[in-house]
Amino acid sequence: STAPDGSLWICDMCRGSVEHPDYMPPGLAETLDLRRGDNAGRIWRIRKKDSLVRPWSAPINATMAAALLNDPNGWRRDTAQRLLVEHRFPDAAEAVIPLLEPDASALATLHALWTLEGLGELTGDQIRLAASSKHTIIRETSARLVSEAVGLRASSKTSHNPRTMAEVSVDEQAARETLRGIIALELCRDSDAMVRFAAVLAAGGSHDARATLALSNAATDPSLDLWISRAIASGALARASLIVTSIAKESIDETPERLFLIETLGATAAGRSETDCPDTLPLLDFLAYRAQEKSISWIDIAALSGLLTRRLSAVQQSPSFISVTLPHIVAAAENISRSSKSSLSSRCCAVRLLGSVLRMGEII
Repeated sequence: STAPDGSLWICDMCRGSVEHPDYMPPGLAETLDLRRGDNAGRIWRIRKKDSLVRPWSAPINATMAAALLNDPNGWRRDTAQRLLVEHRFPDAAEAVIPLLEPDASALATLHALWTLEGLGELTGDQIRLAASSKHTIIRETSARLVSEAVGLRASSKTSHNPRTMAEVSVDEQAARETLRGIIALELCRDSDAMVRFAAVLAAGGSHDARATLALSNAATDPSLDLWISRAIASGALARASLIVTSIAKESIDETPERLFLIETLGATAAGRSETDCPDTLPLLDFLAYRAQEKSISWIDIAALSGLLTRRLSAVQQSPSFISVTLPHIVAAAENISRSSKSSLSSRCCAVRLLGSVLRMGEII
């Protein structure tokens, strides 16, 4: 662990047994000396010979504590933030707010944001300012805060928020959901992958129209990867068909990550149960429209494959889809499954769809 003076402390444990006897096999504890070695441990203090000793003194006011949030020593920063969040100083929030200015260091701003969150004094305006930061870590943090923060006020004009979400008013929850959508839409196509990932996770927690658009934008971004695909799918319930539609409208090349996403969105559109599948019919209608327009592709195969893995009954209850649309998609899947020019991921997806159709058996 890093020490206050910048040296490295290493706990050199020298016990013969570290497992608690309650978790040992019956009878084993009685055969062991569980205290053996308890007088032989050491704590090593390692530092460079030419390093200067930095005496440590605890801050006596909020200004001193806030200054430590920019210290190169992690232990000092963490300790200062803890003291501020523990309300040791009455003017803690006022002392750290200047660290949110654009010219402040990323390290200080990072600690200031989480300190304000811990104090319950973080505002939506401050999160929006962080979302436009030149520092990658601050933009990522803004997306995390809009999702995770409990002590969050909609703006600097509102009263102090309680610490539990159960006590937050309906208006404040609506304001938070809107803020999620705004931040997610701003950052869903950020140049940094971790920022995009955090933004997509934020969008998944809001059903604001901007959040849905953020998920669609992330799904059509050329830099889509498997982790962001999973993040999109995790927040796609009740809007999976909209995201599939957005992908289909773009001239996007097939990639394993995007095929995985569309197949997962198809499964998400199936809903949690027979009575909770608001996306199923819109997705079937969209696939029927694509078949009518003779524009069936790997997108349709992946979407239907995902849907059928969870909800065979959705197609069984739609005779028109079975008689008109399904044969066209099955024919396309058969062609792809046999084609050596098709990618391995698309051929596997086509085989999965054909297997689901076979399970429908006598219904077709």
